Amino acid sequence: SLTSANGRLVWENAAWSAIGGDVSLGSYAVDITTTDAGIRASILTLKGALQVDGSVTIAGNNYRVMANLSGPAARNEAFQQAIALLAVPTGSGYRIELSGTL
Repeated sequence: SLTSANGRLVWENAAWSAIGGDVSLGSYAVDITTTDAGIRASILTLKGALQVDGSVTIAGNNYRVMANLSGPAARNEAFQQAIALLAVPTGSGYRIELSGTL
């Protein structure tokens, strides 16, 4: 199992591929640290039409993903249809909460 990780992952010019055409999302960073409690990754928006604020935690073989999605891209119909399988609508966009065992 994964026991430690540190660093920063950057995803630039992300896009959602949809039947009606690609939806530009933006650029994002994931800052990863290891503590006694496990691995934590903070997800943040650098720029773009989809604002993401979230975290991923890994403790032993368990993981948890929590993220809020908002902004103009979250109102795109193709994006809404696709994300509906993973996320719950909120007043400003969507919320993702996933957890399980690796």
